[in-house]
Amino acid sequence: MSMPATAEEVERAREARVGPMVANAWRSPFFRARLVEAGAREGQAVDQKTWRRIRPTTKDELRGLSAERFASEVTIARDDEIAMYWRSGGVTGRPLFYPKARRDMPALVESFTRVLRLAGVRPGELVHNSFPFLGVHPIGHMFGHALSAHGCGNVFAGSGANTPSDVQVELLMGLRPSVWMGIGSYINILGHRAEAAGHEPSSSSLRRIISSAEPLTPAKRARIERMWGGAELFDSYGMTECSMMGAECERHDGLHVWADLFLVEIVDEGTGEPLPAGEVGAVLVTPLHAGSAIPFLRWSSGDIGALEPDCECPYAMFPKLRLAARTVGFSKVRGVNVNHNDLEDALLRVDAVADYLARVVTAELDDRLLVDIEVERPGPEPGAVAARVRAAISAAFELKADVTVLERGTIARRLDGEVKPMRVRDER
Repeated sequence: MSMPATAEEVERAREARVGPMVANAWRSPFFRARLVEAGAREGQAVDQKTWRRIRPTTKDELRGLSAERFASEVTIARDDEIAMYWRSGGVTGRPLFYPKARRDMPALVESFTRVLRLAGVRPGELVHNSFPFLGVHPIGHMFGHALSAHGCGNVFAGSGANTPSDVQVELLMGLRPSVWMGIGSYINILGHRAEAAGHEPSSSSLRRIISSAEPLTPAKRARIERMWGGAELFDSYGMTECSMMGAECERHDGLHVWADLFLVEIVDEGTGEPLPAGEVGAVLVTPLHAGSAIPFLRWSSGDIGALEPDCECPYAMFPKLRLAARTVGFSKVRGVNVNHNDLEDALLRVDAVADYLARVVTAELDDRLLVDIEVERPGPEPGAVAARVRAAISAAFELKADVTVLERGTIARRLDGEVKPMRVRDER
């Protein structure tokens, strides 16, 4: 699959794929109902007015289906047509596993390969791949396919859960790759481990760093680049329901989205009406080349952002997506989507917790979940309650939280004066 050279080619490619994608959606009872509800007619083109009436699809809706209904009503591919399964990025509630059809694999690999191109990675370079590949997480595997297609060597280390961090440091220093890829906060951990082992990260061989799966602030970017001797950091953006959807160019001024592979809409969060370029709203995505197994229509990403059409770079044919500093009701922590409501639910299930305040922060370039709690009086020993909270969060999200027990009334005083007190905050 080739990359379009002009905005006109992108538009033609997108228009050519909407019809086949809708035809696939008619084969799914779940999405057929949405089309009928919107007034669409099978076999006829869907005009813009009808398209906007199609209700966005949410993860909570899919989680509400039994495994049997999901397989019979959402999935349209036969078992012999499926190449692999991808686990949904979040682990709140029941995990979702999405089949990906063999016929869609070239487009899926292309979506990851473009990240390498925009980052200036050349064929023949050696790349240290620290994206996770256990637990049916797709990103490490798919970047492996992309590196092979691009002609790069792949040090397939995976995350720290796959290959211990100290071993990864030795691989980085011994094999001397020119590119590292993984979750941005992990390269910071590797830098500290390298220093503890007597290495100097700023003298490493890395010249480019590719990050994904978590927010990347300017300060965090600058600290990582400084730690690794000026290696240039490139951000990228994707989601399990779709694929890798976009990446930064050398200007680092927004994420170019593959508008030939995905129909990206920015809509008003309240009315659902489309917003003009530059205005911030909810991000809806329809994958145009990845619907042979599940034909997602107007997927509600949970993100908010704006599309902008211009860039002074060789990839200006792709519009730029500027994501806001947060997602709607979610915080991505170390690659895991944490639903704020689910986090509050997990805390409230610990009956000895009287009050709580949870914050996602960046400390030493690492994303951390800080949870302050107050304990019922009389009640259990505070240390035991804190341990139960840590265990509950670990069970729900596979994350380690820093839990602090405060004196009763402290949190209420902190929230005093707020019109709408928020007990789960993303402060990055």
